Amino acid sequence: MAKVTYSSAKGLVVESGTGFQVNDAPVLEEIEDVTTVSNVAPEDAASFGVTRVTTAGSTTAEELDVDDGVAAGQLKTVILHAEGAGADTLQVTQNGGDNIGAVLTAAGDFLHLVWTGSTWAEVGAQRS
Repeated sequence: MAKVTYSSAKGLVVESGTGFQVNDAPVLEEIEDVTTVSNVAPEDAASFGVTRVTTAGSTTAEELDVDDGVAAGQLKTVILHAEGAGADTLQVTQNGGDNIGAVLTAAGDFLHLVWTGSTWAEVGAQRS
């Protein structure tokens, strides 16, 4: 396999070696919008990119279940974007029930996660 490097000055450069590298240019992750459904099974979220969550407006904590990652080191960010009822809470889970981090309680709260190879680990967060 060749080494491929992308830079804003040279574009794609192919040379001997292995790997893929991005220099001096942003890499944008996919942004997924999800709306939870009150008192129903957890809403599903992709295991990559950014997930912006709008809650449906429930008196109990709503859940977002993040799919397992595919490679150790993979990053995932979950943002509580908007609250349907103004006082909703969001619990982020894995495997349909294992809690990841504490509950998000206000718009703008987020969890930044890394896949360890077997579980999601919190590496950063903002909670109100």
